[in-house]
Amino acid sequence: MTHCADDMLGDDWMGKRSKLKRYRRTAVQRGISLIEVMMGIVLLSLFVIGVAEFWAVFKGQLVQNTIRQQAVFVLHGQMERIVAIYRQPDESYQIYGLTTDYNADHPDTSHSILVDSPNGLVTSDRNDFAQGVIFFQDTGIFGPSSKDRNVVWIDQEHGVAGYLSWVLAGIGQANCYPGVYCQELKIYLDYPYWVEKNDMILQLRPSPDGIDTLRIDTLVGQWS
Repeated sequence: MTHCADDMLGDDWMGKRSKLKRYRRTAVQRGISLIEVMMGIVLLSLFVIGVAEFWAVFKGQLVQNTIRQQAVFVLHGQMERIVAIYRQPDESYQIYGLTTDYNADHPDTSHSILVDSPNGLVTSDRNDFAQGVIFFQDTGIFGPSSKDRNVVWIDQEHGVAGYLSWVLAGIGQANCYPGVYCQELKIYLDYPYWVEKNDMILQLRPSPDGIDTLRIDTLVGQWS
């Protein structure tokens, strides 16, 4: 009887011990699963943040490339107009050639701008400043001054503008074609500047990402 009781107690103790081991093993397994879930959440969060940052950078680069392409189109369009002015000189075009303090990327110090034109190409009225029109930004000093600017829209819908200017210089020879006196024309466009759509007084704010300069060099000839 004594041995039988001992056996019964031993079996009972062994059973409890086995259950305790299974409980501990299950608890450990549950703990590992929870850690794995938490690590998965962390990794997923990092992935989402990375995708968001990548998209923000990609979107910003896309906007910059779009504005640059628009600026290239604007500069080429204005080049045709400026070349036409010098090809067939007209005294009704008022050009001022001593504006200064442009973007640091400019190798030239004094730039020309249009003050007035006979065909509505230039305006000093904020209400008439539309896509394709050159705005004469007067600093308020009597007569043309070195701080005056020509402003053109790059993207009027989104309030993006730029400063247009040019430099005319000789090329070391009087005639590049028979009977034609030629000069080198360097046209600059500084961009992007942001303009508030409802501002009655045109005020340009430089982009926080900095100002870029586009430049086109060409020859302009005038029949002698």
